[in-house]
Amino acid sequence: TPSGRIALGHALRESGVRAGDEVLTPAYHCKAMIGPIRWLSARPVLYKVDSALNVDIDDISAKITARSKVLLIVHYFGFPQNLIELQRFCRRHGLVLIEDCAHSFFGEFDARPIGSFGQFAIASTMKFFPVYDGGCLVSSQRAIGHLALRPPGALSEMKAVVNIVERALQYRRLGLFGHLLRLPLQAKTLIWRRLRRQVVAQSGTSLASNAAELADGDEEGFEPAWLDISASRTTRTMVKALSHQRIVERRRHNFQYLLSQLSDLPGGRPLHRVLPEGVVPWVFPMLFDDVDAAYESIDRTGVPIPHFGKFLWPAADPKTCAVSADYSRRLLQFPCHQELSETELSWMAAQIRHALRQLATRSSSRV
Repeated sequence: TPSGRIALGHALRESGVRAGDEVLTPAYHCKAMIGPIRWLSARPVLYKVDSALNVDIDDISAKITARSKVLLIVHYFGFPQNLIELQRFCRRHGLVLIEDCAHSFFGEFDARPIGSFGQFAIASTMKFFPVYDGGCLVSSQRAIGHLALRPPGALSEMKAVVNIVERALQYRRLGLFGHLLRLPLQAKTLIWRRLRRQVVAQSGTSLASNAAELADGDEEGFEPAWLDISASRTTRTMVKALSHQRIVERRRHNFQYLLSQLSDLPGGRPLHRVLPEGVVPWVFPMLFDDVDAAYESIDRTGVPIPHFGKFLWPAADPKTCAVSADYSRRLLQFPCHQELSETELSWMAAQIRHALRQLATRSSSRV
């Protein structure tokens, strides 16, 4: 599919979700999860997660009604939920289990692949592969072959290739060759904008040009026009061609390195202090005491700081789930991408350590 949210739209529709149905949804989430639910005129019912981001079964049990149709779970940052327990729970209550594997394209639980326990699982290729679009829908229990998808079109295919090159330039991966490409790519951007304005003027549509642009815009937005479109050929080719084993090994290695460097610092601590076998992390999550000061200090150095859960659906207030409200502020993440070099990892860890120690020194001097 073009994105994870489009895959989720398919999963919900194939689960039989209709107007007025309820989808049990974690209170700690990306707002992109809410868009497909609301597109079907269903109601997201938010449930609690604990401090380790495990789902709260008791809270879910208390919120089940005759309208409850689906239990949507997230394997946060690549760390799996207790899938055996959740599978049994859903069978007992007649719920469809959907695994959101956007953070866990790879990984295992109980010697089985994540994503093989629910009736459906969705994932995002953009978080694990060097591509600019793509999500996927899988099912080990339901037939989904009837969901025929058509190619996105020549312009979108070309844009998928060019955007990969642009991203490589952004992270200085192409050396001298990258400098030679800058002017042609700038010209491409101007031409693309002009073409897009013409298409919008002629058709009256407000469609984004690809799934990545949807993700950069209104996070809750959902474009049903993308439901019958596939990911680009470039994305599908790269997902098949690149070494999955290398991605798994490098991400685990990078996470372990950051764990060794960032575990005993004032004012900040890793969410997970152990990387279990079978876990393939998306990012390295850390909790901060004074998150505003820490973010400002670290961001100034140029270290990338993803922030999953920063913007929650308005119903996710502290009364609904105190952990979600807290983590949406204080839980930041850092890259453990497979293409990070040892030098880059070392530099990143050093910047985070230095920032936190400086903040601790300032705090103690004020006292």
